[in-house]
Amino acid sequence: MIKDVYAKFKEGEIEYRVYIVAAVIGMLFSTIAGVLSFALDLGLLIVGSCFFMAAITILFIFLSHKAGEYIVLSYIIVIALGVIFLPLIWIASGGSLGTAPYFYVFNYMMMAVLLNQAKVKWAVIINTVAILVLLFVEWQFPSLIIQYESDKSRLIDFGAMLIIISIACFLLVYRIMKDYHRKMEMLNKTQIEINDKAATDSLTGLKNRGYMLNAIEEETNNLNGEYISVYLMDIDHLKKINESYGQYRGDEVIIKIAKILEEVVDSSAELGRIGDDEYMIILKNNSYKNSYTIAQSICDRIANMKWDEIRMPITVSLGGYYFDQPESSDRILENAYRCLLDVKKSGGNGVEIYNM
Repeated sequence: MIKDVYAKFKEGEIEYRVYIVAAVIGMLFSTIAGVLSFALDLGLLIVGSCFFMAAITILFIFLSHKAGEYIVLSYIIVIALGVIFLPLIWIASGGSLGTAPYFYVFNYMMMAVLLNQAKVKWAVIINTVAILVLLFVEWQFPSLIIQYESDKSRLIDFGAMLIIISIACFLLVYRIMKDYHRKMEMLNKTQIEINDKAATDSLTGLKNRGYMLNAIEEETNNLNGEYISVYLMDIDHLKKINESYGQYRGDEVIIKIAKILEEVVDSSAELGRIGDDEYMIILKNNSYKNSYTIAQSICDRIANMKWDEIRMPITVSLGGYYFDQPESSDRILENAYRCLLDVKKSGGNGVEIYNM
């Protein structure tokens, strides 16, 4: 059973984890309170109540594991503590000057954590009424409150319970915060994956059109005396490839060309597929000559590539815009596209770049 509870504890929701932690703390607290009560000779009623609560807590852990339900059992625990167990400690351990008020604080903390999805107000009302009744009884009938035999007994009981409650509060808050940070990490990771998927072209794995347009805006806004080249690249005669060999072969060409782009340009570049047969390349901090050389090497690499199933030349055309001053994305794309059209009109398989 212990292994099953631990396995469920590791995979369960945060409230169930806190419930188990609180139950274990309650069991230990009840057991230690029983031992201290026996050592301080506080009477069989108090000693028996402490050990009874420890046994009941173990039973509730077992029942919650079997039934898969802990809210109702948590309700029962906090109510039982508030109206039975803690009033007994209050009466038998010095009243408002003893340790019972601090345990009520811990009980309210458990209510806030465990019953946040239930009708917690009734548990709060019942515990609050119990405290008010106890204060009234102590005020009107002080002789009913059993005082400590000595200051030493009070100090031992108070010190031991203060340490237990402090550790219990720490463990509860620690467990909550640990689960909170774990879930936030998972949420952030999921959000990053969602954002990355939303910015990725599903066929090639390159960035998509929306991402690349935003990238142009960011790069131009952050210019600091560096030159940037934006290229539009188009696969020559992709439509003929699709018509002659089928769209599957056309997609194969699109994917392999994307792989070539990743191999030729360095990691600082931005690569994206912005249309069926169109790509965008953003080269950062390159000289005009170096930028042109990279673009030409892409063109040559694709033109010289061997294709097993396709018996027609596969080439690309690139048109680029080279600049070092902030520009609107529309103007950048317009100039790059004008160069691309010039290459296409000349038969494709070439590079032209506009220098601002």
